[in-house]
Amino acid sequence: MQQQLENRPRILALDGARGVACLLVLLHHCGRGTGDSLAAKFFNRMSAAGWVGVDLFFVLSGFLITGLLLEGRGTPGGLRRFWSRRALRILPLAYGFLALVFFSPIWRDEPWHPALYAEQVWFWSYANNWLALSNPSLDHGVLGHFWSLAIEEQFYLVWPIVTLLLAPRHLGRLCVLILGASLIGHLVAAAQGASTDLVCSLTPARLDGLMAGAWLATRPYTRDPSAPVRAPYRALLHASWILAALLIVTTRGLPAGNRVVLSVGLSALALIFALFLAGLMAAPPGALVRRVCEARPLASLGRISYGFYVLHAPVVALLRKHWAPSGSLADCLGFFTAALVVSTVLATASWFGFERPLLRLRPRGSFSPVLTAGGVKASTLEA
Repeated sequence: MQQQLENRPRILALDGARGVACLLVLLHHCGRGTGDSLAAKFFNRMSAAGWVGVDLFFVLSGFLITGLLLEGRGTPGGLRRFWSRRALRILPLAYGFLALVFFSPIWRDEPWHPALYAEQVWFWSYANNWLALSNPSLDHGVLGHFWSLAIEEQFYLVWPIVTLLLAPRHLGRLCVLILGASLIGHLVAAAQGASTDLVCSLTPARLDGLMAGAWLATRPYTRDPSAPVRAPYRALLHASWILAALLIVTTRGLPAGNRVVLSVGLSALALIFALFLAGLMAAPPGALVRRVCEARPLASLGRISYGFYVLHAPVVALLRKHWAPSGSLADCLGFFTAALVVSTVLATASWFGFERPLLRLRPRGSFSPVLTAGGVKASTLEA
C-alpha cells in the first residue's frame, strides 16, 4: 500500500466498490419468489443474499468518514464544516423523498401508508431504525431501506466527536473494542432468539462494518511508516474471498434470518469487506481487481450511489405492481434489468439536476482526502 494518488480527484476503485454495493442491494430487492427453473431458483437464492451490499456500504462509510475526520484534526471549525457538508449532501434528497412519500397522492392508497404516516416523525429525525423496538410489526413500505440511512446519520453525528477526543492509536483500539462487544452482543441476541429485525436494524447491532472500516482508516496513523507491508494485496483479497465462501456455504446462501448470520455472520461480513477494501486499496494500477472496480459503468454507478440507494426502492415497488412473476430466468433478469435502468436514470438526473448543484454551496476550505494505499492524503475525494 505505497502508491500515492494525490493528483487524482477521486479514487475510481472506491466508486466501483460503491457500485458493487448498489447492485447487491438492488438484487436483494428484485427477488422473484422461488422460481420454476433451476436457473431462476439460483437467481432468487442470490437475491436473498444481496442484503450484504448494505454491509459493504457500512465498511466504506466507516473508512471514508474516519479518514476525513482524521485528516481534518486540528482544522479550525472542522466539525462544523464536516456536519454542514454531510447535511448538505444527505438531507435535501432524503427529505424531498420523505415529503413525496408522506404528502403526495402517489402512495396514499397503499395499505402501509396510514400507519407509516402516523410514525413519520421517526423518519424525519433519522431514528426510524429504532421502530423495530416500539412498533415491530409496522410495514415500512417504500421506506424499508431507510433504516441504514438512519444508522449512518447517527454515526455521522457521534463519531466526529469521538475522533476529536481520542488520539488515532486510541481510536483504533476503540474500534476493536466495539467490534468485540458487537460480536458478543450478536451471540447473546441469537442465543436469546432475538428477531431478525432487532439484530439487523438497531444501531448497536450494526456497528461491525462501520468500526471495521474506521479501524482500517486509523492504520496509517498507528503503524510505523517505515515498516514493510506484511500482507500483499493478493493475500488480503484471497482471505476475503475464502472467508466469504466459507460463510456462504455455512449459512447455505446467506439468508438474512439464518441464525449463523445473526450470531457471527455480521461480524464476519465486516471482516470480509474490510479485507477486500484493504486489498483493493493496496492493489497496484492494472491489477485485475482495480480494473474491474474502475470500469466506467461500475464507477459511474458508484458516483451516483446515494441517489440510487434512495430512489431504487420505489422503482422496484412500482414495477412489482405491474409485473407479475412468471418463474423463469428471463423474467428474473428482465425485472432486475428494468429496475437497474430506471433507478440509474433517476439517480443520474438527481445527481446532475439536484445533488451536485447543492454541493456547490458547501463551506469553502473543508477537508476531503484522497485515500491511498498508504493512508489518507488531502485532496478532493467525496465520502
